[in-house]
Amino acid sequence: MPQLDSLRAFSIFLVLLGHWVQEDVWFKKIPVGTIGVTIFFVLSGFLISGILMKNRDSADQENKGIFYFLKHFYIRRTLRIFPVYYFTLAVLYVLNTENIRAVIGWFVLYISNYYLYFKMDWAGSLSHFWTLAVEEQFYIFWPLVIFFTPKKHLLKVIYVLILTGVLFRGFNFLINDRTEYHTMFSYMLTLSCIDAFSLGALLAYARNYIDKNIDLNKGVYLYVLYGVFLLMIILMFFEINVIDVAMSKFCISVIALFMVSKLSLGAGGIWKLILENKFIIYIGKISYGMYIFHTFIPAIYTALKIPPAKSLIVMFVIYFLMLLIISSVSWYLLEKPINSLKKKFSYG
Repeated sequence: MPQLDSLRAFSIFLVLLGHWVQEDVWFKKIPVGTIGVTIFFVLSGFLISGILMKNRDSADQENKGIFYFLKHFYIRRTLRIFPVYYFTLAVLYVLNTENIRAVIGWFVLYISNYYLYFKMDWAGSLSHFWTLAVEEQFYIFWPLVIFFTPKKHLLKVIYVLILTGVLFRGFNFLINDRTEYHTMFSYMLTLSCIDAFSLGALLAYARNYIDKNIDLNKGVYLYVLYGVFLLMIILMFFEINVIDVAMSKFCISVIALFMVSKLSLGAGGIWKLILENKFIIYIGKISYGMYIFHTFIPAIYTALKIPPAKSLIVMFVIYFLMLLIISSVSWYLLEKPINSLKKKFSYG
């Protein structure tokens, strides 16, 4: 699915806009960073759930059993995610970036999202690690949901978890300080994000058990998308309230779901030319490293004593080229060699 790699490239670009562009420009009125992260969550829910559902079916048909597939899933995820993450933590620990030595345990255990929530502290250039914590927590518990939920109840569980994410955000808003600042931190909690992952899982379920070619961008499904867009527009005109908190991220997740649905089947026309561009696909492939490193680029730029660019666009391009170089080095020297070991733990 090369076009999904391009969707990753689009997502990381939105995150870069959200974190690197500090000026009050028109597109900062849109939560570009949140949109980028949410697309990653929905995409993870779709891809990981698809893998797990296929493996569960294989476990039911073969003599290898559930634990064989669980073991291989966790090993493969570990090989893909842990090396560059813990290498980065090691470097940050040596440099004591953002005083990380005092809180290193939260990051090592992938629970930094709860640290940020409890402390109400963005932790500077370490703040984006909360999404990696949420992803890892999803990778830990979701296989257990897929493998041990009776198949006849799996769809119900997915629906319940979608609803859980929406209700949890609203409930958290009502019982806490009802400010935008506190609400942003509440979005870091795993249950606040579970509807995004579960919507991706819903598409995976439909593809595996209903219609392998189902496309949400056709027929009656389009009316759902139109309704979601309308709701988002309406919410933009109201002060922060429980409906806004509960539904805005859900709306973003639904829109992301439609994007994943389309690109996983392959878009045509001009979109095909764009989304299957080799450079864009490459950006998508190294997007994990780009996400990890991107918040450190401004500090690296300053440390190199390069005069600041006068143009916002020029500065963004310089940052991007620096990030591209660092992430490419990480990909070829660390991530790709270790990732190749996954073939020793194939599912088949």
